[in-house]
Amino acid sequence: MTGNPIAARFTEDSSVVLAATLIGDGATAVLVMAPIVGCCLGSVAVTVWDVATASMLRAMPLPDRPDGMANYATFANIAAAPNGRRVAIGTVTINGTGGLDVFDIEAGVHLRHFLGGWTFEGPRGVHGVTYGRDGLSLSARYHDFVREWDVRDLVTRPRCLRSPHGNEIHWDLGALQFAPSLNGPWADLPAASPFRLSPNGDHGCFRVKVEE
Repeated sequence: MTGNPIAARFTEDSSVVLAATLIGDGATAVLVMAPIVGCCLGSVAVTVWDVATASMLRAMPLPDRPDGMANYATFANIAAAPNGRRVAIGTVTINGTGGLDVFDIEAGVHLRHFLGGWTFEGPRGVHGVTYGRDGLSLSARYHDFVREWDVRDLVTRPRCLRSPHGNEIHWDLGALQFAPSLNGPWADLPAASPFRLSPNGDHGCFRVKVEE
């Protein structure tokens, strides 16, 4: 990728860098790369690099689209969440479709796919991606309109895991709440993640609340 020092440092001869950025005070580089297969580009992957050693930490392939189209992108852009843990990758594929994918680059997992936009006047695919200052929202700019998503569930990441001590609720941000039913009333629990569930406790519902 001519003119991009990040891409120039980590690009291999057999790959093309579609987008690159630094996160974590410059300690980590995130690149969207596509291998050159013959005269075409292969399926795209998000790669994470240690800047100090110029070594790849992990590679995460972009998933195929819900319509079955493989992810052979011709253009991509990256937006990093304020905490540097998640990145949003916007792509435009060879056939003009596109979308937006969110990854947890620390865990190396794909979190969500958002369908690409389309207008009769312009091409499909994402032209720009931006996280809100608080990291709780995500915006994508298309040809002539902007979409915004609430991604608080991706930020808080509530999940129930089994441990040697029993079932536990883990979350990354916010306050854990409990209610006897989905209709409430909801009350904050004075607990930090993880919260261990009691096998003899009352049945009910849990959620994580974050401030607007």
